[in-house]
Amino acid sequence: MLSAITRTIVDHPDELVIFPAAGDGFVHFEVRVENSDVGTLVGRRGAHADAIRVLMMAAGAQRGIRITLQILGRDADGYSPAR
Repeated sequence: MLSAITRTIVDHPDELVIFPAAGDGFVHFEVRVENSDVGTLVGRRGAHADAIRVLMMAAGAQRGIRITLQILGRDADGYSPAR
């Protein structure tokens, strides 16, 4: 679900990579995109990112797990968190 949602928003869907990390009762998703796609994925005042998080948290709640999401943009030094 996360992949389908994010790929439709970004301009470079081939560069999008999602890394899940599961623990006891939670899953953390790290979404890595091109630096030029960070603003598009986050949206104005974080609207897109908030909407994606709400959908993911609702899906997790149905399964009894907590889901977190972090968006990272690629720059010359590697990946860094979206601001």
